Amino acid sequence: MTRTVSALMAALLVTAACALRPPVTHVAASADACSGRPSGQVIVVGLADQQLTACQDGTAVVDTPITTGRPQLATPPGSYSVMRKNSPWVMRSPWPRSSPYWYPPSRVQYTLWFRPGYAIHDAPWRARYGPGTESQGTHGCINVPRPAMDRLYAWAMVGTPVIVS
Repeated sequence: MTRTVSALMAALLVTAACALRPPVTHVAASADACSGRPSGQVIVVGLADQQLTACQDGTAVVDTPITTGRPQLATPPGSYSVMRKNSPWVMRSPWPRSSPYWYPPSRVQYTLWFRPGYAIHDAPWRARYGPGTESQGTHGCINVPRPAMDRLYAWAMVGTPVIVS
């Protein structure tokens, strides 16, 4: 029974897309997200400017507007790394249908999981990205336009650092 419970808990951590977290204070990202970064890969997410920059050896290889968590379900700032990659993936709401946060199963092409319940992913239902979109934003995940997500998914490896600030 313990093994079954452990397996269910692990599945919930990965599939509970964009879990509920308390609001956080957003900090502006630097003008040059790759400046001063160590060699190798790093994904830099600016919550204040709603921008994602993927850096390779200090040079931007992907730079795109994004949409992050709405105020009630903010994207958590911190230092993470890509834990897992999935393509395709179906996002499933961890909330009951009666919750204002419930959403129907939603297919995405690419996911880069950086924390249990939080992913960087494309969002075919979203038409706009960038500053101001977080007011009607995600459930905590980071939405990326599909063309940029195509490049980001191909470039990023499991273990790539993800800095959210």
